[in-house]
Amino acid sequence: MSGEPVFAVHHPNGAVKKLQSGTLSSGDVHVVTNFDYAGGSSGSALFDGVGRVIGAALSTGNGGPNACQVAYSRATDVLAALANPPAPPTPLDLMIVVDRSGSMVLPGTSGTGRTKMDEARDAASLFVQLVRLNAGDRLGMVSFSTSATDPPENAPGIVNPGRKQQLVGPPPYTGGSVGALVPGGWTSIGDGLRAAIQALGSTGNQRAILLLTDGMQNTPPMVEDVESTLGNTQLCVVGFGNEANLDGALLSRLVRDHPVTGAHRGMYTRANDGLALKKFFALCFGNIFESGTLVDPQLRLLQGATTAPELPFDVCDEGQITLVVGWDTPGATLEAALVTPAGTVVTSATGGATGDAGLTWRFLRVALPLQAEREGTWKVRVWRAAPGELEELGSDLRYFVSVIADGGPVFEPLLPARRLYTGDAANPAASLRYRDGTAPHADLELSVEVPDGSLGDLVMQHGLATPDPDAEPVDAFRATLQQLAGEAGGELPIERATRTLELFDDGAHDDGAMESDGVYANPVNDLLRYEGSYTFHAVATYGDTCRGRREAMWSLHVDLGIDPGRSDVRLVDSTIRFTPRDRYGNPLGPGRSGSFTVTAQPGSQLTGPVSDNGDGSYEVPVAWDGEGPSVAITQPERPSIALAPPSPNDAPWRRCPRWLCWLLGLLALLLLVALIIVLLT
Repeated sequence: MSGEPVFAVHHPNGAVKKLQSGTLSSGDVHVVTNFDYAGGSSGSALFDGVGRVIGAALSTGNGGPNACQVAYSRATDVLAALANPPAPPTPLDLMIVVDRSGSMVLPGTSGTGRTKMDEARDAASLFVQLVRLNAGDRLGMVSFSTSATDPPENAPGIVNPGRKQQLVGPPPYTGGSVGALVPGGWTSIGDGLRAAIQALGSTGNQRAILLLTDGMQNTPPMVEDVESTLGNTQLCVVGFGNEANLDGALLSRLVRDHPVTGAHRGMYTRANDGLALKKFFALCFGNIFESGTLVDPQLRLLQGATTAPELPFDVCDEGQITLVVGWDTPGATLEAALVTPAGTVVTSATGGATGDAGLTWRFLRVALPLQAEREGTWKVRVWRAAPGELEELGSDLRYFVSVIADGGPVFEPLLPARRLYTGDAANPAASLRYRDGTAPHADLELSVEVPDGSLGDLVMQHGLATPDPDAEPVDAFRATLQQLAGEAGGELPIERATRTLELFDDGAHDDGAMESDGVYANPVNDLLRYEGSYTFHAVATYGDTCRGRREAMWSLHVDLGIDPGRSDVRLVDSTIRFTPRDRYGNPLGPGRSGSFTVTAQPGSQLTGPVSDNGDGSYEVPVAWDGEGPSVAITQPERPSIALAPPSPNDAPWRRCPRWLCWLLGLLALLLLVALIIVLLT
């Protein structure tokens, strides 16, 4: 009855127990006011004054700090739901798609002397060993260069120990199909995707693809040729390298344009070295199979040290955690353990735990609760396997720690609806929701690693390089960047900076809803100042009694957006000569005529193609009627802009750049003041 006193026993955010009383409202779905409910409370029983069960929690909504509400279903509805339990999770069919083009034989950038293919083998073997056994999932692999390998030799098979050994061999997992990869040839990402989709077939299972590439497509079929066949396939894409050899815009768009229903969203990340590559393969595993990552730092074990400082992390309502540790030097070996809130040390030999190790990685998986322990602060303990490894103590060892969670809320990025350009307003966003659609209240911080220099400036200062005829085909702009990266040790000589901001789920920061719904956002106007790769690292902390945590990391590519107000435009005879720049004055640079199209504006007509002058300026011959010519510049997924040289009939001050006009005006004013002073004296 409406107004009847009721009470409940529940476990908000995994708390041991909480007892609360309240008052029942009316309606088919009853609401109880002044209850402190959160993730973990769902399904808890509601009792009347004599202790009879009258319902169970279905969903939560936050009405303020003292007005939390929880909706209850009647006991009859609960019984009906129990009689018709939901179907078990659908097994997943997954293909690993690995780039084996000729550039994969080049050294990586971690300074270990290993090739990019060596690093890729380690990352792939880690992913394969992480995949759960005998759960109905199917796993396979294809590779591509000028063309792709085709099934049936690498078609997906049920994940069991024999299938894993077929893919990566026995410990240390450097053999099998992954170990047999030999770099050579050019790059057809589209053919790799085509072979993967063909191998996946149509089984009714959820489908996913983990794609690794270190280059730009240059051989058909192209990605655009096969995208229509991807269907409802989750994509986790890892670019291995930098802006000199990756088409970040293509890889970002590929993930963005293929959302998936009934699964996690897709994700693109850029790995600049082998250590990051392993880390992002582990991240892809968590994004595809589980609920995400609890904690994910990259660390350094200092010279002479054998034990790293313990790393704490909190567990609330997770049902399983997987600790992954990866390092950059094959000659070293790291051991790892978990320490429970009560101080119990957990290794792979502990009951209820499993683990494995490869050449440069190991993991430890624990089902929760473990010996009646779950909620609270756990710790990661990492140390060197010192005996026989003393030669490795003479230098720092780079490593990462990732704790992947299954159960609890899912934390994932929300990608922008279109391609981003410098000068655009950015609205980074992420969602934090339980699988039933409810959303805990969270504090969400975001750090963004951004380029702090202009690629166009870099190439203009160096001058265009001639592409190597023996290497994979690239344009002169990319060839110049690759040359500069090679001279700088593998990374482009552009500094990177970090911006931090807070994201909100309040309806006032363009998060897409008028009330809290688990989507967090915050528009920023001046974030995208330079073209290149932007890396986003979001950390969400949630809950009251138990403070849960999720981390997410993703990449986006930002192109240079040509701005008509900052681009230099002039008329030379019957040719429009223009130097494209963005709103911050950064030049597009030479060798990039393929990144935009030029069309005539009304009253004008193009009389020839666009020419690249090699110094950052371009020109196009035109004919026109009336006062003067004008052209339209169009970049992909962006409105056209008009470029027109100043009219000869314009007043000189109108043709003057704004900064120069102000300077000349100031000088004139100073001269006038000086003249007046002279006359008065």
